Amino acid sequence: MKIYINGDFDAEEEKVESQEIDLENFINIDAQIYAASVTVQVGSAFHISTHDINPERMKISVAEQTLFIREQKPQYYQNHREKIYIRKTKSELIITVPQTARLNEVQIKDFAGSIILNDLNMQQLEIRENAGSLKLEGVTIQNDAKIRLDAGSLDINHCKMNSNARLAAGSVKIKGLQGKNHFKLAAGSLKTLGDRDNQTDYDLSTTLGSIYFHGSKIGKHFYKHADNANQLTAFSSVGSIKIK
Repeated sequence: MKIYINGDFDAEEEKVESQEIDLENFINIDAQIYAASVTVQVGSAFHISTHDINPERMKISVAEQTLFIREQKPQYYQNHREKIYIRKTKSELIITVPQTARLNEVQIKDFAGSIILNDLNMQQLEIRENAGSLKLEGVTIQNDAKIRLDAGSLDINHCKMNSNARLAAGSVKIKGLQGKNHFKLAAGSLKTLGDRDNQTDYDLSTTLGSIYFHGSKIGKHFYKHADNANQLTAFSSVGSIKIK
């Protein structure tokens, strides 16, 4: 088995191109992605942009108010011998919804790419990442958010939601989070920045790691409960938890 790297070896390249596609209205997103990074953002209309993606591998459709996206796993063969092809270009998928859109359910499964959600309002969210990062920026989720990351970081900035997040290997960074949120990390750290402590209850614990509350080392467990609407529960098997 040979490894071909774009620009370094004389090898056949997969045909890729960029597309701009106007979409019918939808309220749900159901995406299964293999290698592309995904961004969902607000704009003027329902639209999707693809960059450096083979259109034969990317199937996009809208049915029953749901945007379906299916990316097939890329396969490369030469002279009946399998090869691994490493591209330097970044495959990207950008989904745009109107500013006034209220999404119902968003489900995204990405095998090896990052996911970014910007300024969205939705009822439910379900994310599964095998190897990539997730960033939530200005997102409001009315009901539940389920997040699973096997290997990658989670960045949450000024969001309002009730979430349950599990990370096998990766860190969590939080700023301005509202709601009842639970984080379980097998190997990784959690850090909050600029939280309003008088409006947040905490239940924090670690096995191999330490907890720091505004610079003070607490130990393995920290609990503060005052019947606040915002609750942060975090457990890390191997890693520290820092509230700054």
